[in-house]
Amino acid sequence: MVDAFVFLLLSCGMGLFNRWGSFFPSWNNPWILFVVYMRDAKHLKFLRTLPCCVCLRMDTVQAAHIRKGTDGGIGIKPSDCYTVPLCYECHNRQHNIGEITFWENNIHKAICLAIELFNDTGKKEKAIHRIIGFNRVLRSKK
Repeated sequence: MVDAFVFLLLSCGMGLFNRWGSFFPSWNNPWILFVVYMRDAKHLKFLRTLPCCVCLRMDTVQAAHIRKGTDGGIGIKPSDCYTVPLCYECHNRQHNIGEITFWENNIHKAICLAIELFNDTGKKEKAIHRIIGFNRVLRSKK
């Protein structure tokens, strides 16, 4: 079951809520906005059954939240729709070197993968194909 809570956010723009409860800003007018943060334990459990999207390891996989470019921030955990499967080593490296360095120029692709995996919750074969495709893109850039 999805558990959501409301967070009051002072933003410098109006925006639209997407179907996952996140805020897409457009920087026109300053308004106080309500942002809904989604928590979904079923989705996080599903992510832990998938391979790591960076190294494709199947053991020690954790659900890793992406903060940059999402509804998260300092002291605010992003919605669970912005999570990707990372093994312990990759997740630890993500935290130690920082998200921007870890994802290099692919953070927007990681966010897209996270949203696609959120939509594919429970569809393991489809999710694995998405992860393999994402991994190919990462490896082709190196």
